[in-house]
Amino acid sequence: RARALVAAIHEFDPAVDGIEDLRPDEPASPGLAGPDATSVPDQDVASLRPAASGPHRAAASGGAGGLGAIDETGADRSDVPAGAVPVAVSGEVAPGDLLALDPDRPGVLRVAVVPSDPGVVGVAAGPARPSADGTSEAPGLTFGMVALRVDAGWGAIRPGDLLVSSATPGHAMRALEMIPGTIVGKALDRLETGTGTIRVLLLAR
Repeated sequence: RARALVAAIHEFDPAVDGIEDLRPDEPASPGLAGPDATSVPDQDVASLRPAASGPHRAAASGGAGGLGAIDETGADRSDVPAGAVPVAVSGEVAPGDLLALDPDRPGVLRVAVVPSDPGVVGVAAGPARPSADGTSEAPGLTFGMVALRVDAGWGAIRPGDLLVSSATPGHAMRALEMIPGTIVGKALDRLETGTGTIRVLLLAR
């Protein structure tokens, strides 16, 4: 009965069917999906992934606090914090400068120079660079925790103090009075005298 059953279901027999067994030292290749499947060496897998496209391409390595990107001009912008956006600026701008609307050029920012300026917009996250249209642009931040230049000449700055623009170009100072629309943010560090750079939580209001 057993032999009849084997004959009926045609149990595979290498000797009868003329196909040799796989040798012990030649194991079947794992992961083959069929007779036409091919394997890809590990070092070639990355080359099969689609390349990023668009004006901003992510860099191979990135970390907190940085975009790790290359802009459309080919310049490395890996030192620009995440969340920064390009803004048109007039004059020289350095990282940490407080920026305000330029009254002579609509839509353009400049380093803040007027005390308690209601036109404050944000903070420069990098230096100004020539743009494609012949003007200049700089990465700007309007929210989050930033490094901001401040001047303690109008009063020591302590954590929790609200800040406004000062007469020192690009610097903020402790708010002496609450004027709507002039608050830049809240100080997170201390500066007793002179000028310096501290961490600030931007809270435009």
